[in-house]
Amino acid sequence: MASPEPAEASLDSIVREDAFAHYLERRWVSMAGNQFGACLLTIPGWILAGQFAALSFLLGFSLVNFVSLGVKARVLRMPRSEVSYACRSRLIAACSGLLGASLAVGNIALHQLGGADMLIYSVAVQAGIGAASLGVSSFHLPSMRSYLLFGLGLYLLSLGIVPSSLQVQVLGVGTTIALCFLLVMGAQQAGILSSAIRLQHQNDALVHKLALENAAANEARTTAQRANQEKSHFFASASHDLRQPVHALNLYASLLKDPVSDGERKDVLERIETCVQTLDDLFESLLTVTRAESLDPGDIELAPIALSAVIRTVVHQALPQADAQGTQLVHSPTSVWVLSERMALERILSNLVTNAVAFSPNGRVLVGVRHRGSRVEVQVLDNGAGIAEAQKQQIFGEFYQADNPGRRSGQGFGLGLVIVERLCGALGYPLSVQSILGRGSCFGVSIARCDAAPSELSPTPHPRGHISAKLQVLLVDDEESVRDAMARLFSKWKVGATICATANEAIAVVRQEPQRFNCILVDQRLGEELDGVSLAQQLKAMLARPIPVAIITGETAGDWYEQAQGLGYSVLFKPVKQIRLRAFLVAASKRG
Repeated sequence: MASPEPAEASLDSIVREDAFAHYLERRWVSMAGNQFGACLLTIPGWILAGQFAALSFLLGFSLVNFVSLGVKARVLRMPRSEVSYACRSRLIAACSGLLGASLAVGNIALHQLGGADMLIYSVAVQAGIGAASLGVSSFHLPSMRSYLLFGLGLYLLSLGIVPSSLQVQVLGVGTTIALCFLLVMGAQQAGILSSAIRLQHQNDALVHKLALENAAANEARTTAQRANQEKSHFFASASHDLRQPVHALNLYASLLKDPVSDGERKDVLERIETCVQTLDDLFESLLTVTRAESLDPGDIELAPIALSAVIRTVVHQALPQADAQGTQLVHSPTSVWVLSERMALERILSNLVTNAVAFSPNGRVLVGVRHRGSRVEVQVLDNGAGIAEAQKQQIFGEFYQADNPGRRSGQGFGLGLVIVERLCGALGYPLSVQSILGRGSCFGVSIARCDAAPSELSPTPHPRGHISAKLQVLLVDDEESVRDAMARLFSKWKVGATICATANEAIAVVRQEPQRFNCILVDQRLGEELDGVSLAQQLKAMLARPIPVAIITGETAGDWYEQAQGLGYSVLFKPVKQIRLRAFLVAASKRG
């Protein structure tokens, strides 16, 4: 037979222990029933067998009965974990057997002294006691069997040993039948009681499971409602922040339709450029939040990075803003290498530094590194406005800005710290905040240290300088407005460019002049069977020499992204910042 499942075996043990406990808890009922039966035997025994015999039987049986009561009470108090069920069960079964044996011995003595009349009475009383005991003893089958076999069994044995009349033999047969009936009925009742206890436990387990499921469902419903509220707030805030610069753009565009002076036109164009930059920044922030929200720890591939290079890049990017506000921005040197993803780490530190500078006009911001065993903590400290204790959790909420209730775009969008928190979560970086209102704040990011990468002992500086006049760019994009805008930009930068609308057109151009181009810019989604990465591979194969490739895309994820990275292509996400596009062209120009 196969062994029971662990859960079923555990339930069997629980049912057995509970039934045993029920039996012990009813010890007073059992004791009272046995004592009443002994008194019933004592009354005719007083008359038929003599006073001394009757009193001796009553006192002896009462002593055994009370000892049994005490043993049961003691066993009930025993810790289940310290004394095994088998040991406790055997002890109680022995007490029941002793109680039954003492009743049998007393009956035998009274029968021998009281004659046939006493025999009939004692058999009737003992059988009645045995039947009455089933209500309690059925909770513990070993005790029931021990009591009946030692009680009625010994009595029947004495009837068989001593020569007896036909009347005694008939009583013996009847008593044997009664004993067998009681054993069978007791076993059946024990099964019914065990099934009832098991059913109760199963019902309790089911009720508990349902309660847990209800609690989980309520929690899920609450979480979903909260998520819907947060999503509604997110879209409402995003809609407001997107509509503001679009509304301004419409107004400025309408002004340019009427005749205006050169000075007014220049001022309007500068304002249009500011609105476009605001839209660009907001789109980039929204896309970063969306990407970071879908990431789990382990989704980002980590590699050794020189921390000093990242900090230097972040500080240099924030220096113009710091100088404009009169903020002193400094960083401490470090030779530590960390395990991270460069773009994500740059975004985390850039957002923290930008925030610190924004809230510390005419103040001081320090980017430092503290060693914490196998990790380092990059700290961004400022002596600015500080954060109230009640706002320390709210600052990581989407679009939350304590000092910008009117949501003026010039003061940011309230997404910087959201991006920091979610990217830190995806990278597995603990994030800490310490702040005193009116005295400043300290944000810390804990990162795992690692050994320096042999191939990157000297960090590669960002490309600087002018674009070579010899640079020839091949651009492939199926959107007419994008081609027109890029053509104007290339003309402004004095970059030689061939612009194609389709993959076939680009392939034809490269086939005619394979030596002409120094770099390739291609849109990922071309509206054809061939995507940007596949087209770039085909074009490079035709050129038969390594040249820089950049994939321009509005998509945020996909298998193509890993493929492009594996091929060493740059990826420029739309809307592409001019500084990033120019940096790519400068680098390509130096290679060419």
